[in-house]
Amino acid sequence: VGLALCFVVFGPYVAVLAMRRRHLDRVRIPERWASWVDRAVVEEELELEDAIRPTRGRPVDTLVAVASLVIVVLASIVMERSATTLGVHFAIPGLIVGGVILAAVTSLPNAVAAIYLAARGRGAAMLSTALNSNSLNVLLGLLLPAVIVGLARPTGAATLVGSWYVGLTVVTLVLAYLGRGLRRWAGCLIVALYLAFVAVLFAIT
Repeated sequence: VGLALCFVVFGPYVAVLAMRRRHLDRVRIPERWASWVDRAVVEEELELEDAIRPTRGRPVDTLVAVASLVIVVLASIVMERSATTLGVHFAIPGLIVGGVILAAVTSLPNAVAAIYLAARGRGAAMLSTALNSNSLNVLLGLLLPAVIVGLARPTGAATLVGSWYVGLTVVTLVLAYLGRGLRRWAGCLIVALYLAFVAVLFAIT
């Protein structure tokens, strides 16, 4: 049910992102939303121009791409196993390992990309990239595996983690909408709320 509901929301979202501005004008969405989507797509296309219109690849490029994919997958497996093993060795609760340590480490590439885009004044692309990454993590990293192999019964702490993440996402979207973007004070507030979440998580575990 959760996966189906997410696809109901995520499907139209992807469709809107794929539209050009002239098509967005035909969709009955607020002008501010249409303007933001159009700006985000344009900004991201500027960064991905080489990927969108690539030069013809060579056989060696295919080998490099496949090797890189294998390395990333193997590195992810090693990272997860290592973090779990170290967590058991040092008696760190699994919720801390997964909800804080692994979550932070796996988000480093997104953080680097966000800083890069923000430093170049492309805030719409930065926020879009972060939200898209989180959405894909929930869909492909949580709900899809849950449909295939199932999940253990959630504990109170696990419910707290999920609820806090949803709350932070809602707060971020509301601040971005009301402020026509995220100001420095809004970023400080979001970081402070996340640090409060980490403190509460450590306290209850």
